[in-house]
Amino acid sequence: MLDQQKRYVFNQRDLEKIFPEDSKHTLHAGLEPLVRQNILERAARGIYLYALSHHKKGPDTLELIAKTLRHGAIKNALAGIFTWFKRKC
Repeated sequence: MLDQQKRYVFNQRDLEKIFPEDSKHTLHAGLEPLVRQNILERAARGIYLYALSHHKKGPDTLELIAKTLRHGAIKNALAGIFTWFKRKC
């Protein structure tokens, strides 16, 4: 459903809203297997992409990742984002 709405970039807070019954520790522990199974991809610290999305290779992905990051974290994460983007495209 979220993929149909072109929603495929999530930060930690977004995922906490999707899984409100989980504690932060439980949520984090639950993300690890999803990353290992290639259901989610880590784009930057605390930023995840839904790996099965049909939209993730679109021209807006990098911009969505940047918008999802907090303003203060953009400078610190840009190097990691560009590395990720080069590997995936």
